[in-house]
Amino acid sequence: MAFGDQAIVSESQAAYSMGFATVEEFRRAAERGRLWAAYNIKADPLVRMNVEKQFGVERCRQRWPEAYLER
Repeated sequence: MAFGDQAIVSESQAAYSMGFATVEEFRRAAERGRLWAAYNIKADPLVRMNVEKQFGVERCRQRWPEAYLER
């Protein structure tokens, strides 16, 4: 993976290159984004269809299990 023209080789490099003060702050932001994606996948059938088409259903179930819980 590359960020700009320099390869990112660690989580701390990614965090600091994106402007986060700490790796923990970066992790919290990443988890908020993951949960937001899960919410949208569960709430919007078109979003679900597009994400499943791009990544496959099994990968989506592993990455966003909250979106696949029974209602």
